[in-house]
Amino acid sequence: MGVSDSNIAWDNSARKAVLQGRSKLTLTIGSKTMQKNNENIVMDVAPLIANPGRTMLPARYVAEGLGFKVEWDAAKQLVIAYPEDQPKPDIENILKELNNSSITVQDLGNATGDQNISAAGYNLFLSSSNSNPTMFFNIGDSSWPKQNIRVVCTSHPEFNTCHQQMINGQWRDFRKDVWTNNYMLFRDGYTSNPKSGMTVTFDIYGGYNGDESYEGVKIATIRKTLP
Repeated sequence: MGVSDSNIAWDNSARKAVLQGRSKLTLTIGSKTMQKNNENIVMDVAPLIANPGRTMLPARYVAEGLGFKVEWDAAKQLVIAYPEDQPKPDIENILKELNNSSITVQDLGNATGDQNISAAGYNLFLSSSNSNPTMFFNIGDSSWPKQNIRVVCTSHPEFNTCHQQMINGQWRDFRKDVWTNNYMLFRDGYTSNPKSGMTVTFDIYGGYNGDESYEGVKIATIRKTLP
């Protein structure tokens, strides 16, 4: 919040914390009144001392008192705080950068059968079997109710669109990089078809919010050698 350690003071006898930033804030343990310079601001919660002796201050009031705007993003469950004289940061790009820097590629090799995919908050699996001659494998969520995911082939973008026959017998192109609880990689129907021994890479996104156009948050990257 732009306040260095040298500008934070603790008065143990008065049980007060003083922060000097754009404004001077004084907060007292157990009091719902915060002093901002010479102005009293009533808060809905009081500062407290939590075990093991750590001082807890109401974050929103402190941030706003120091000249920050504070917003709540319910869809992403995020608190966003930024200087009131600056534009709101691009949260989507920030989340992408964070996810891209923290997710490592999971190499699933060329094994058949069921394989687990590590993704926080999801029970993902990849299942491949020789019993279905039309499909290499499917990716889904094994929890109940099933959660939608979005699977994007990054190594071979042509696998993100498949030409398939509908129930009425007509053929059309279907996008595969859409929200679903059961992604399938078929053996044909693409402009260039996948082949056994080929190595393919996929990004998997979660956080579906009901908006089909929402890109989502990347939760896993996998590499698979087609059996």
